[in-house]
Amino acid sequence: MNVVGIRFRQAGKIYTFDSCDYDIKLGDAVIVETIRGKEMGFCAKMTTEVPDGEETINLKPVIRVATEEDKERYRENVIKATEAFEECKELIKKHELPMKLTDCNYTFDNHKLLFYFTADDRVDFRELVKDLAYLYKTRIELRQIGVRDEAKILGGIGQCGRELCCKSWMSNFNNVTIKMAKDQNIALTPSRISGMCGRLLCCLNYEQEFYQERISEMPKIRSRVMTPKGPGTVIYVNVLTDEITVSLESEDGSYSQSVFKLSDEIYEQKAPNQKNGCNCPLKKVDKIDEAEELKNEEEEFGEIVVEEDFTESLEDEESDKKPENKKQKFDKNKKWNNKDSKDKKPFKKKPFKPNEDRKKDGPRDKNRSFENKRGSYKKDNRRDKSEDRRSKRLIDRENRAKEQKIKNEGDDSL
Repeated sequence: MNVVGIRFRQAGKIYTFDSCDYDIKLGDAVIVETIRGKEMGFCAKMTTEVPDGEETINLKPVIRVATEEDKERYRENVIKATEAFEECKELIKKHELPMKLTDCNYTFDNHKLLFYFTADDRVDFRELVKDLAYLYKTRIELRQIGVRDEAKILGGIGQCGRELCCKSWMSNFNNVTIKMAKDQNIALTPSRISGMCGRLLCCLNYEQEFYQERISEMPKIRSRVMTPKGPGTVIYVNVLTDEITVSLESEDGSYSQSVFKLSDEIYEQKAPNQKNGCNCPLKKVDKIDEAEELKNEEEEFGEIVVEEDFTESLEDEESDKKPENKKQKFDKNKKWNNKDSKDKKPFKKKPFKPNEDRKKDGPRDKNRSFENKRGSYKKDNRRDKSEDRRSKRLIDRENRAKEQKIKNEGDDSL
């Protein structure tokens, strides 16, 4: 099957259609069947052959290559659409609707008239549709679009002095984040990072891959580095010139700033809380052959004992001098048995003996005095008639309330 790419407006999205074996070249006008009906588009991708395995069932066909009559009808539809645009603007003012009309299009067969508008909130335009349908005697459709689509339709001149990318060549809008502006060291002011649509500039996304690659190779801001002039803290990174600005601390406590190239001997320091970390500079050193290093040291200092042998000899000496009365470590897997051990006696549970003196005295009295190391004291019975336990603070509060009540009664009598 042969397919062709068709575009319906400048820098618009390219849709794929079945070419139906028509000889279509770039820029040729064709009549195709779409969801909205018959439309006239322009070839943006030349005819290509698609293997049978790929899904091409839902592709709509190209009806025919546009003739001179079709092109003339297309021009008439554009003129009628401009007239309908001005008429609709007047009706919007008449109904006082909070919406801004952006564009107006007729379908090729004049079965539908489409209006595009922008608004902050949802708009009730039912009365407007009734007036437009009565005026043009065709199906009316109003579509609310975003500010980016509005800028794409209207066009304009960007900060660079050229036509907007979305109007001239960009067919799809990519995601743009504020992090891209931070990575590129752009001042985060709305006038610098915003486009004609009021959203973030689409061109921030063009060089983001380059900045991410270079930033990963450079030290991070607020990281500690070792420079030829001593240790310092990175305060600024310039990706384009491969330079970093470092704040150096002198012995007298003053600070100074210096700019270094990445080609200079600059090493990033490990944080102290890192695993196996220290504040020493990290150099990328190649692997050293241990045998060659030992030979070189033997020539300078004589015979050298290998570290592994030295540690083994120390362990042997410590095992010989191990004290006899040293406590053995507890082994979870080892099972202890009291019957087999000769030194330890089996544990015997003592029988329970009740206190005979307590039996003689009888039940304990609640108000009975007790004796302890500090002396004797008597337990206060803080239960009222309702057998509710009350705290000392509550009792004192009730007593003060009674005294106050008595005083008040005396004042009233006077």
